[in-house]
Amino acid sequence: MTGRLYTRIVLNFLVLIGIGMIAVTLWFYLTVGRTVARDVHAMLRSQTGFIVSLVESRLDDSPPAAACETLLTRISDEMGVETALLKQNGNPLIVSDGLADRSLVPVSTWKPAVKKKGRFVQSGHSGGPVIYVLPVDNPGEAPVYLYTSRKLSGNRHQLAFLGGLLAIGFLLAAAVHPLSRSITRPLSQLTGSLEKIAAGDFAVAPVSRRRDEIGRLFAVFREMSRSVDAMIRSSRQLLADISHELRSPLTRIRMSTELLRGAVVGDKPERYLNGIESEITVLDRLVARMAEFSRMNLPGFVLSAAPVSPADLAARMHEQYLPMADTRQINLSLAVDQNLPDIYGDVDLLARVFGNLLDNAFGNTPAGGRITIGVRDAGRQVCFFVTDTGPGIPAKHRERIFEPLYRVDPARNSETGGAGLGLAIAHKIIDLHQGRIEYRRNNGETGFDFYLDNPPPSSRR
Repeated sequence: MTGRLYTRIVLNFLVLIGIGMIAVTLWFYLTVGRTVARDVHAMLRSQTGFIVSLVESRLDDSPPAAACETLLTRISDEMGVETALLKQNGNPLIVSDGLADRSLVPVSTWKPAVKKKGRFVQSGHSGGPVIYVLPVDNPGEAPVYLYTSRKLSGNRHQLAFLGGLLAIGFLLAAAVHPLSRSITRPLSQLTGSLEKIAAGDFAVAPVSRRRDEIGRLFAVFREMSRSVDAMIRSSRQLLADISHELRSPLTRIRMSTELLRGAVVGDKPERYLNGIESEITVLDRLVARMAEFSRMNLPGFVLSAAPVSPADLAARMHEQYLPMADTRQINLSLAVDQNLPDIYGDVDLLARVFGNLLDNAFGNTPAGGRITIGVRDAGRQVCFFVTDTGPGIPAKHRERIFEPLYRVDPARNSETGGAGLGLAIAHKIIDLHQGRIEYRRNNGETGFDFYLDNPPPSSRR
């Protein structure tokens, strides 16, 4: 996210810099450039008109070439204006030194403008000279034209202005990176913290010494993280305490029912006592699972990790559940890949995962069905699995099956003693092993797969 945000901020800044440079250039042209150009042309028109008047005063008594050569040479030297006298066909009569080495504007270009407007003007653009062509009054002789050309030194200043503008733009563009990172870096830190919170880790909250809005955001986020962490810890501790406190009353109730059996007679009291004992068994199982789940969520819980043989674990669970399979007339099979390496984990908790998944499978598989327990090589991981031929879990419930106390079929689970904690406990155990557990349904079979790393990471506790 922050990568895309950083790119967007950089692009926006670069576009703004480009627009700003264009706006400055246009504003300079409108406020300064046009005014200076107008004043320069007014001066050059006056200057050219003055030179025309000088030339005309010389033509009264002498031919153009003899009368004007010295004058135009002196004007070129003192005024910095290159001059020439042209015949009607555009051929030069007199050409100053500065014009002698380059061609003049073609007669077809300037003559129509002179006939129509009385003068020809070429403004200096892209470093070119400013050129004026005016007719010279030459009574009784062939028409002649004064050609003046002046190279403006302002072109160098224009280049200097554009170069400076580009340099400023480059410096502003170079400043975009630290400015953008100052915005996106704290957002990246907040994103990382939110990802940890989503995974259940509230221990570390980012700290910022900034005193602006971002710093305030960090402070609020830190306080929120602490508050949520405190509430979750409190609720987990409360759940653990309640689970512990319920065990004693249940034990006393169970003892009381056993004592009542010797004091009551008749079928009806017997049925009531059997119902009470059945409910006590359900509550006892629920309290045990609540205590187990809350214990794994309390701070300081660590795994009793050691090398575990995947094949031995699967075979052990298969053998443990064979009597139940025989009683319920279910085919329980074992499928194990050979030569699997040991994994690193808590063997008792992993057996609990298998047990919860098998209890779930037996509760959903009818007589004559099939349950398969096994383990296979999954590349860099080992995959344990339990599959059955039961009806499976409806699609609308599959996203929530690992939530605590969530039951797909409340009526059936209340009869069998399920409380929606078996899959939640299995998910928590696999999460503590830094693995993952998944539900699948294909080819008429329901399956749960849980994956553990192979080989194990050395940093795992």
